[in-house]
Amino acid sequence: MTKAFSFFGIDLWYWLENFCHQMNQDWLVIFMNSIAKSLCSKPDADAQIKYLKMKNKLLLEGNTLAQRDIYLAEQIESQRNTHRKATPAEQNLLERNRLESKHMSEKLLDNWRRLKTLSRDCPGGPWIREDEREHATYCQRDGKSACEARQGCCAYGCGCCGKIRACTDVQRERPTVYLFSHCTSECSCCSRREMHVFSGGG
Repeated sequence: MTKAFSFFGIDLWYWLENFCHQMNQDWLVIFMNSIAKSLCSKPDADAQIKYLKMKNKLLLEGNTLAQRDIYLAEQIESQRNTHRKATPAEQNLLERNRLESKHMSEKLLDNWRRLKTLSRDCPGGPWIREDEREHATYCQRDGKSACEARQGCCAYGCGCCGKIRACTDVQRERPTVYLFSHCTSECSCCSRREMHVFSGGG
């Protein structure tokens, strides 16, 4: 809370920013938020920035795991739909993919639990509010620019970053933070594109 501008325990910067946001006055939201930041004490500011770094690290880890699991699910589905008897090598690959998918799910559950634990210690404040507004739109401008710069799906207009990332019904039931994300190193669409281009097919 910005103690310099509070009334009966209510953070008035929070109220003002929300009011401006509801009125679609984005420039005023940014202006109010910048003033609130300037009035934050250094310990409060440091706590918020530290929290956001930890949160973003966990989100990147979780989205990487989720996208890897999608890739594995696509491979498993493709192998199941083969209209011929699988060779021993193909059967071994299917089993390896299933085992890895199980491992990904376990790691993703651990990631989700760590995110929930971290969220209980959220310090609140102008940096936190700014982050919450940015993540209210899953493909925010800054994220899109970064995705384009690293040649993710936003650079090709395939739309992956703007739709649910899931292959199976179970994956679609996961928390929203894993359903909408920009490309990580495990994006299956990016992997297919790279394999196509670097195999000489591009």
